[in-house]
Amino acid sequence: VLPNSLYFTELSIRYTVPSKNGLHALLDAVQRSPHLEKLELQAVKFDDRDASLLAEMIRKGLQLRSVGLYDNKITNIGAAALADGVDANEFITALDLSDNTGSSNGVLDRIAKKLAANEEATLR
Repeated sequence: VLPNSLYFTELSIRYTVPSKNGLHALLDAVQRSPHLEKLELQAVKFDDRDASLLAEMIRKGLQLRSVGLYDNKITNIGAAALADGVDANEFITALDLSDNTGSSNGVLDRIAKKLAANEEATLR
């Protein structure tokens, strides 16, 4: 378990399948990490419920810049939740959902437009 006071800027977990309790504890730690800018969770069986939890944190202002959720189990439902989170967040500029169960082009286009707007605003 990670300590209450966290100071790290990147967190990457790949090809390890934590328990649901472990994954939720990890998301709790992410929420308590104000300096975290990059989160990569590759092939950890991250699903729609997990995506919805992360989306809510993003919507509430989590200051992640880049999120990699490739090769997981996110469907259009989880992608839509993430799109809602991204819509309400001005910090995130990259979200990788490649190699997931499925997302509609409409949801992915919506995410891409918001990420591009955030990136443009960051460059000003």
